[in-house]
Amino acid sequence: MIVPTDGVPLDYLEDPDGIDAWEAMKRARPPMSAEDRAALEALEKRIRRPVAAGDPRRHHYIPEFFQKRFATADEQVAVVPLRGDRYRLVHVSRVAVMRDLYTMIDVEIGETVAVERLLAEVDGQAAGAIGRLTGGRFPPGPDDRATLAMWFALLGVRDPHSRRRMEALADSVYKMDLALVAHPDAARTRLRQNLGREPTAEEVGDLVDAASDPGSFEVVPHQNAFIRQMLDSALAMFPHLLRRQYVIVRYPKPGLVFCDRPVILHQRPENRDPLRGVGVINADEIWLPLGRDTALILHSDPIVGERVMEAPDGRSADDFNQAMVLNAIAEIYCHPDDVERLADLQFPPAERPLMTLTGGDWFSGTTDGINDPPQRTRHRRYRREDPPDDHDPASEP
Repeated sequence: MIVPTDGVPLDYLEDPDGIDAWEAMKRARPPMSAEDRAALEALEKRIRRPVAAGDPRRHHYIPEFFQKRFATADEQVAVVPLRGDRYRLVHVSRVAVMRDLYTMIDVEIGETVAVERLLAEVDGQAAGAIGRLTGGRFPPGPDDRATLAMWFALLGVRDPHSRRRMEALADSVYKMDLALVAHPDAARTRLRQNLGREPTAEEVGDLVDAASDPGSFEVVPHQNAFIRQMLDSALAMFPHLLRRQYVIVRYPKPGLVFCDRPVILHQRPENRDPLRGVGVINADEIWLPLGRDTALILHSDPIVGERVMEAPDGRSADDFNQAMVLNAIAEIYCHPDDVERLADLQFPPAERPLMTLTGGDWFSGTTDGINDPPQRTRHRRYRREDPPDDHDPASEP
């Protein structure tokens, strides 16, 4: 993965014009060298091609190399459902995987698994970087920092639950906007703006009917839109992760677990704001287990700095595991010898909203999973069709 980091001052990533940190980083970077340009072209040639027989269609949202760090000698992990069913042993090739999760339609070459190939490239580089990090090459060098920052960012948004949340948010935003055109005059004005012509009475009536009964339909953007949002979100997080400092915590005995959403955004109680969520920017620490006895903490405290340390008193593996379990969506994964460590931990409810929004009746009852447990927990599966026209003025409400 080629990321623009050379020559960029990491203590100044925000642009005074208000652009995001990723764009500021790109502008601050010197022109791409011929070597980097050739490497980028070679990467594109490797990954960007039409789907063919034998191409990967089963896509891991938690890479196999990462799972193997917790697995048995025959590469199995225990899969523990939040719903309370008995755990089962599963080979890592069949854990945290979904068919065509990242398959998309490229307008120039058609159906492709280019994004899955891109993720495989990043995963391969991250496997080497984590191996060096835990093998004694600490702190990480600039190349490994860039690799890991990109991998952490992608790991935080590439899972099916993030996709389902994107669906719900898109549906909710569309319907909130639709509420503004419930009156025929407002609907006519909106359609006139979007269509560039005077709408028919039937078109106005259809829009008013939709605005009057938003719970009767669901708006789901094309798979391409979600994949693009996933990549854009990762790029937006990348500079902020790149700035973080590293602490490796060693525990005296194996026992750490991971889950289907293994990146934990930790915020100390005194810094929590009930009106704001916790994200990469305002999290005090970012936690990720690197193996059964090793955890990584990314932080921004210059006093703490970068170090490898034994687990401090009062911060046991069970404390780390408790945070991991509460971060899970549907499943927890671990070495079978560590399943018993879950017995005394508090599990989150299996049925809970995808997200909570405040705003009275405007938000309630129109989007599945907003403020109430979803009836549909999985995102809409990939459908083979032409991508949407992003510039079609009639595609907006």
